[in-house]
Amino acid sequence: MLTQMRRGAGTWVAKLFIALLVVSFGIWGIADIFRGFGVNQLAKVGDTEITAVEFQRDYQRAIQRLSQQMGRPIPADEAISYGLPQQILSTLATDALLTDAATDFGVNVGDERVAEQIREQQAFRGPSGQFDRTQFQRILANNGMTEDAYIEDERKRMDRRQLVDGLFGGLDVPTPYLEAINEYRNEQRTVRYFVISSDALPALADPTEEELVSFYDDNKAQFAAPEYRSLTLLRANAEALADPSSVSDDDARATYERATGRFGTPETRQVQQIVFPDEAAAEAARDSLENGASMEEVAASEGRTLADVDLGSVSRDEIVDEAVADAAFGMDGPGVAIVDGRFGTVLVRVAGIEPAQRQPFEEVADQIRQEIATEDAQREVIDLYDSIEDAFAGGATMTEVAQRFGLDLRTVEAVDQAGNAPDGTPVELPAKSELLGDAFGTEPGVDNPPIQVAQADYLWYRVADIIPARDRELDEVRGQVLAAWTQDALSTQAQDLATEAVTRIRNGETMEAVAEAMDTSVQASEPFTREGSAPGLPAAAISAAFEGPQGTVDAVTGANGGRVVLEVASVDKPAFFAEAADNEPARQRLQRSLGDGLVSEYVAALERERGVQVNQQMLNQIVGAPNSDFGS
Repeated sequence: MLTQMRRGAGTWVAKLFIALLVVSFGIWGIADIFRGFGVNQLAKVGDTEITAVEFQRDYQRAIQRLSQQMGRPIPADEAISYGLPQQILSTLATDALLTDAATDFGVNVGDERVAEQIREQQAFRGPSGQFDRTQFQRILANNGMTEDAYIEDERKRMDRRQLVDGLFGGLDVPTPYLEAINEYRNEQRTVRYFVISSDALPALADPTEEELVSFYDDNKAQFAAPEYRSLTLLRANAEALADPSSVSDDDARATYERATGRFGTPETRQVQQIVFPDEAAAEAARDSLENGASMEEVAASEGRTLADVDLGSVSRDEIVDEAVADAAFGMDGPGVAIVDGRFGTVLVRVAGIEPAQRQPFEEVADQIRQEIATEDAQREVIDLYDSIEDAFAGGATMTEVAQRFGLDLRTVEAVDQAGNAPDGTPVELPAKSELLGDAFGTEPGVDNPPIQVAQADYLWYRVADIIPARDRELDEVRGQVLAAWTQDALSTQAQDLATEAVTRIRNGETMEAVAEAMDTSVQASEPFTREGSAPGLPAAAISAAFEGPQGTVDAVTGANGGRVVLEVASVDKPAFFAEAADNEPARQRLQRSLGDGLVSEYVAALERERGVQVNQQMLNQIVGAPNSDFGS
């Protein structure tokens, strides 16, 4: 058979067919013979193509960004489940449609304008703040792009922008739109309301056993026990390893003597200052003080009050002007000095002195020893970390590592993912959120990487056991079920009363009469907007108040299963001024929204007119999908 095929291949007919096949490969690409696409052509949009290289580049970037956000690598099937391939392909198709249209319209941004745009981009500027070609080339290389490809991409982007701006730029927002937004955001309302509190309702008789069982059966999930995990924890941190008893008195006292600014308060002085235009005026003021005038009188002669010139009781570091600080703290006692300050000639008066206070060494010795021991232990933890990791790598158990390095081993018998024990009390855990997130994502017996709780603070953990979630028996949660049944029954009773109240008020009874019949009283709210709040009213009441005109009556859920019955008492429509500054943000948002809407409609029309064809087989290969039309 093979011999016959070799002979057939040597005939002139076979050679002619092979030659035609080679020519077709050269003109159309191999894939086109079977699918109608070129060898690197992922999609065709009108006369514009989307290459596999373009899609793969953008798709990989999107996966990298998503992986960074999630804090873990994103596998191909997960990226597909998020719809990432469709999103990237849709973006590229939109760009291609606009590029195709820009070409038809003859839009073509010149080389100089493209170059100028690239030079202006912040990412390509060097230390001097100017365009840096080396920086430009490095960034392109890091992103897997050539210079020519980037320039072409930038040119197409500018062409598309010019097309869109030319067709839809300069949109003017209709004034009624702004009026509607202004009214929606700034309209104010008040309500009259009364509260039907579940606490004020008549006490309920205990449910029968049948009623309690029925309620429990209907709400089993509410009382179910969550999954619990038993954890073994090993922690190495400076606080646990620190040994204050190992610090000598000499070391502690030396630290105390060096820390002159600690363990007490610095000297403070009551300082007053007046800035004068020249030295003669300052000297005249000093003479007045020496002849018996008060600082308040001298300040008043300069048009100031004592509060204006009194710095208060301050330390040297709290005085901004160095010359004033030197003068104030250079006096042996209360007195007056004249100095050349930063802002002119300054009369400085010290009215009182509070000497520095320092705690005796004996009072702070234990604190100092603890600090020194903790600092030494931090260095020890860093060395200990490597030793512990080596021990685990060698197959040591948590118990063996704890015994070898003198660390405490802690067992958490049961904790749920919310951090609570089976009795509902919170379990104290280091790095609680991270630990529980990791522990509920692993399995028993798995060696997990340690968690860094803080600097020089590491936590190793193992899942010892998993206690599966289960439905609790009624007797286990009878008290909780009874409380929930009671709350539900009271809430139903409050709802029935609220429904009755709304009906009566709508039928013409006054709110006061209905409230009095229900042993409550009517209150009036403060004015509020849709996005605002009012004391005494839940958020649901704010929303309900804007559901109808003045006189609207409604009831909403209040605190603890109670109800709030309300009536819209007043509606205050806001004034509208088209040129008001607070309308500008809304105008800009509407312009963007209208423009985006028109562009979307235009792109949809282009797609209907020109079509988008996708090489599904190539797309599946790139994203690692099975052979299905997920992207169509």
